[in-house]
Amino acid sequence: MYTMLAGASPSVMRAAVMGAICLLARESGRRGGAAGALGLAALGMIVVDPAIVEDVGFRLSVAATAGLLAWGTPLAAWLRDRLPARLPGWLVESLGVSLAAQAATLPLVLLHFGRVSLVSPLANLVVAPIVAPVMLASLLGMIAGLLMAVGLPALLMAPVVLGASLLLGAMIAVGSIAAALPLASLELAEPAGLVAAAATTLLLLSAGTIRGRAQWRRLTGRRRRSGAALRSSPTLAATHPRAGSTRRTGRRVTVVLAGAGMALLLVAGSLASGRADGRLRITVLDVGQGDAVLVEGPRGARMLVDGGPDPDRLLALLDERIPAWDRRLDLAVLTHPHEDHAAGLALLLERYRVPVVAEPGMIGAGPGDQALRQVLSGSSIRRVLLAAGDTLALDGVAVRVLWPRPGEVPLRPPDEGRSINNVSVVLDIRYGQRRMLLTGDMEEDIDPQLLRDGLAGSGPIDVLKVAHHGSRSATTPELLGALRPRVALVSAGADNPYGHPAPATIERLESSGARVARTDRDGSLEVSTDGRDLRLATTGGRVAGPPSPRMEAALATVPAARQRSFVCAIPAPIPTLLSDATPRPPRGRPARRAPAERSLPLPDPWPGTALTSRWEPPCYDRSHGHPITSRGRRALGRSRSARLARGALLGRGGDRCLPGRPHRGPWHRRGPPHRGERSPPPRHGQDVAGRPSAQAAGSR
Repeated sequence: MYTMLAGASPSVMRAAVMGAICLLARESGRRGGAAGALGLAALGMIVVDPAIVEDVGFRLSVAATAGLLAWGTPLAAWLRDRLPARLPGWLVESLGVSLAAQAATLPLVLLHFGRVSLVSPLANLVVAPIVAPVMLASLLGMIAGLLMAVGLPALLMAPVVLGASLLLGAMIAVGSIAAALPLASLELAEPAGLVAAAATTLLLLSAGTIRGRAQWRRLTGRRRRSGAALRSSPTLAATHPRAGSTRRTGRRVTVVLAGAGMALLLVAGSLASGRADGRLRITVLDVGQGDAVLVEGPRGARMLVDGGPDPDRLLALLDERIPAWDRRLDLAVLTHPHEDHAAGLALLLERYRVPVVAEPGMIGAGPGDQALRQVLSGSSIRRVLLAAGDTLALDGVAVRVLWPRPGEVPLRPPDEGRSINNVSVVLDIRYGQRRMLLTGDMEEDIDPQLLRDGLAGSGPIDVLKVAHHGSRSATTPELLGALRPRVALVSAGADNPYGHPAPATIERLESSGARVARTDRDGSLEVSTDGRDLRLATTGGRVAGPPSPRMEAALATVPAARQRSFVCAIPAPIPTLLSDATPRPPRGRPARRAPAERSLPLPDPWPGTALTSRWEPPCYDRSHGHPITSRGRRALGRSRSARLARGALLGRGGDRCLPGRPHRGPWHRRGPPHRGERSPPPRHGQDVAGRPSAQAAGSR
């Protein structure tokens, strides 16, 4: 009846079928477990309806139940041993059950929803005591409704219905309050969510292998045998021939799964950290004498306005701000087809995934615009024409086109100057209480038309991207008086031949009360806001690194004092020569004395050795408590590597040279180097003295 009242959803059907299987097993006298009932119920439902595997509720229900069966009791016991004893037992068990269910469903939650709740375990602790009364009250309320239908007075059933509604309201209130808490959930969109889902799956598998090994030992009655016990007892070695290897294999599988899971978690964390943090970012890139503005939405969407004059420099700047695993731009906008705005877009479309390119519709004569149109014609990228009144969607940020007017853009420009600048796309960006204006290269004769079209009465703006690189013929006093910008951003190249930005324009901006930031002086300019505050950050200089071939001619006009040399950060190899403070080797070739200016106090990696200019890697022999010797028969003293020393004492790895060729000389049994007795290596089953070893005697 509950299944029918709940709507017979896949998760409810799973619970009903699983309960029926358990009841049937008990009544038939068969021994069965909940895990087998869960598997049989899931398999039967999939056979009846294969499409049910696509249902998210079915997946979550099966995963949560499996997590409860596998880790609920062990996790509760683990918490009971570590939490204060004064906590109630039901509270500790509820916390363990909640954590087990959430851990089992975490990969699916990340995969399907891209979000993980951080407060759900605590919220479940509050809601858990209410669940049973809510179900009982709901059942009584249903019975009351049936009785009311047959004539029972409604007043008698009112307390039951009121109690059920109050309990349900309490559950809803707990969920609402928990969801409203700061940092209640963590959003991990693609690809971070997918990587985190894979990482949690591997971690859960590693935990499952540990749990499975313990269960297998409990069911089979086998106890863990140490390696020393197996070696010391011939009987145990005979009865457990592969015990050590099996245990080592299980441990290796666990370590590999856990290590891979942790590595993927680190990758997911880096992916998540590369995402936006709820702030709108507008970055005027320092591309030289040109324009390129990167707009990043509060949820990670990206829009690039113009591409600058140099493709290589544009891509270098974008690579610094966009992670290598997410080569995505949601929209590219070309304000007008001048080379200092269009030259970098063609190569950008080949490097990044850009589904849409928007422009005013004018065809330029420059090679940059021609290359852009050639790329667009040979690809599936959608081309959109922008005009005043159009709007763009960017993560909830309102982007409105103010210019050019519809139908007033010619296909080809009558000249190469002001006619092209005056078709520049002007974008009005609003986010919360903040407003930014990107003006392209519009000239002074466009300002009055924008003011007449309604820009004058729209209120002040916070950020103005100054038109035409701050030239004298742009950004009139009338426009500044109507907009009253707080921050003015100027994109211009250092020591450009046009004199941008003009001193008169800078004076007008400062007189209007705006704080002026310039790419030629301050580097790339980033303005960020969460809709309320406003922050301005600069890189403090031009892009580091060598100039691209396309900028060589332009940089040739820059004075030498303003040019920066490219310094390689890879250190050059320095020969390791002996210094006066380094001890000399006891035997062998005499060490060369280093020149005074090259004398470096180098550490001694092995006791009793020294570094030489012709150092050879040591070759390790079986030493059985005597100093380990190198290829030159010098005493190297005790090895600092516990593994190598232990292997030498146990008689493993004879004639092993790391990483050189094996040493075939006689063995040193005792005494200092070159003075002890010499003897051939012992045969298999003998110790150093030639006597049968204890292990060989036991095997006989």
